[in-house]
Amino acid sequence: MTEPRRSTRWGWIRAGVSGLAVGLILILSGDGARSAVVTGIDPLEILKLQVRPNVILMLDSSGSMSEPTNAVNDVPDLESGDHPASKLNQAKQVLLAFISANQTKVSFQFGTYQQPATTLANGNRFIWTTTDANAATLQINPANSGNASGAATQIARDNGGVNDIFDGFGVKHFKLYTGKFGTGATLLNGRTFYTLVDGTDCGQAKSIAGATTNPPTISIQEVLSCATLTPTVRPKVTFTFAGATNWNGSTGANTCPGFLPRTSLVDCQTQNQLDATPPGVPIRQFLANELLLDASGNIQGYVESAAGAVTTQPAVGGIRASGFTP
Repeated sequence: MTEPRRSTRWGWIRAGVSGLAVGLILILSGDGARSAVVTGIDPLEILKLQVRPNVILMLDSSGSMSEPTNAVNDVPDLESGDHPASKLNQAKQVLLAFISANQTKVSFQFGTYQQPATTLANGNRFIWTTTDANAATLQINPANSGNASGAATQIARDNGGVNDIFDGFGVKHFKLYTGKFGTGATLLNGRTFYTLVDGTDCGQAKSIAGATTNPPTISIQEVLSCATLTPTVRPKVTFTFAGATNWNGSTGANTCPGFLPRTSLVDCQTQNQLDATPPGVPIRQFLANELLLDASGNIQGYVESAAGAVTTQPAVGGIRASGFTP
């Protein structure tokens, strides 16, 4: 007795669906007397579901990321992930812009490679950079590494071009190395050093302290005599701080390369993902520089002795270029 009623019921449903289909066809096609061009709002648009996708971002954080984008044969010639021409620095800037532009439309999880624990080493420690072409022939303590030279200043640059690089955009970067950052009366930030044409350093005692800057800067002036400090025709060149070149523990021998999630996947309602804690550290912190500077241009948390030895390690900044590629 129930079979006829079920058939009747499904018959009505089929008729209703057919009627709806016919109605949609009439709406989309018109009544035959008008143009066949569809105008107005497609009623089927309401059936389109808007789903916020989940995306995992993984950033290469291996040691080669300290190289410039045009590095040849994987030979490092930059050594600092904070240098503006390094792969790591450029990748961080791209990710900051990409996440900022899409964080209301996509839920991100951020990760890197597993990395060894690293500490800032003594020795040839910091790099300073300029794009001023006047630096091309400038040298100071050219035969030394930055810490073995002129014990008071610990500063070096070879004008042979070996340490100067083009970035991926064809811009030439000239580099200066120092074995220390300086402190108190020996602070390097804002200081002008003098060098002879042959690269002989006139020494810390002849250098002149100036206004500190943020980021820190060092200026080099070539002179005819260290006694008179009479400048040559070449203008003074200013180098800007570009981070650390020497990290202990960055060989990767003490790590297992692989994916390391740095943040959890946020929920679909989180809008500012760069600063969200879902839980954990915000993505923005991982994309900061390796070395963080305070408002005065000093390295946050970092302390060194008068001789330039590291006595307190710097505050933890963004991810560093260290370790191996899985």
